[in-house]
Amino acid sequence: MKKIILVLWVSSISVFSQLSGGDFLSLKLKGGYGYSTIGDWNSYLVYWSNSNKAFYSTTTGENKPLHYGPSLEGELSFFISPRLSIGLGAEYIYLERKAGTAKLSGFISGQLVFSLEHLTKISALPVKLTLTYFPVFGERFKFFIKAGVGYYSVDFKDTAKFHEGTPSFLDRTQEASATKASEKIGYHGGLGIEIALMPHIALLFEAEGRYAKIRGFEGSGNWQRESGSGQWSGRLYYYEWKQLDWDPWIFLESPAPSGPDYRNVRDAVVDLSGVSLKAGLVFHF
Repeated sequence: MKKIILVLWVSSISVFSQLSGGDFLSLKLKGGYGYSTIGDWNSYLVYWSNSNKAFYSTTTGENKPLHYGPSLEGELSFFISPRLSIGLGAEYIYLERKAGTAKLSGFISGQLVFSLEHLTKISALPVKLTLTYFPVFGERFKFFIKAGVGYYSVDFKDTAKFHEGTPSFLDRTQEASATKASEKIGYHGGLGIEIALMPHIALLFEAEGRYAKIRGFEGSGNWQRESGSGQWSGRLYYYEWKQLDWDPWIFLESPAPSGPDYRNVRDAVVDLSGVSLKAGLVFHF
């Protein structure tokens, strides 16, 4: 039985090698830097900065939007023909931003120093199926275009500190992960070039675009202040909360917020749509 399997395996390699012009498969290892839209969470950070500047007499620092981060990717591609391959791979995307510490004075009465700090971490691990086409290639250069679909596992973490250094301090952390399979699908496409270094090793440069609006996050949080501490859990919602105005908010809630003081209540979205530039090595077999 083992001999039969070995013969079939060797035969399949021979057939595919002939179809692909000598290359049966390739291993791509690449990394780079990218821009992601993020969306709802950035709206919340901008709201905090604007409201602080409007309310307090003195402000320094701000909560800046989160957009940029590194990525690492590996892909194993099988050649269907000399110009066409199909690949299965995984990418790790990481965004972290210490959004800024805003030191404020003029709180209600007297001079009270108020600190607001948001430390945000977003990580994603899409498993990607990609079809790559080589419209132009020669002995040293291969130009390609690609398109595919990905299944995204995404984690979100936010840590905030309020009234730092005062008896009324509040430290709060909330963490959530995407849980609904149908809401974890994204799409990608791009173009690039392979430059041969040796007979079976090439440099790779590519630009990739991505559409991936991930929702359906669930998780838990904890808080601590002078009077005690506690925990809570729920689903990550985006909503507008009526205070002085309708203010954007993202929070773990159970059940969903409702009533006259809330509007536009929906699942919060981590929008990983964006672009990235990557470089790496390709090993052909």
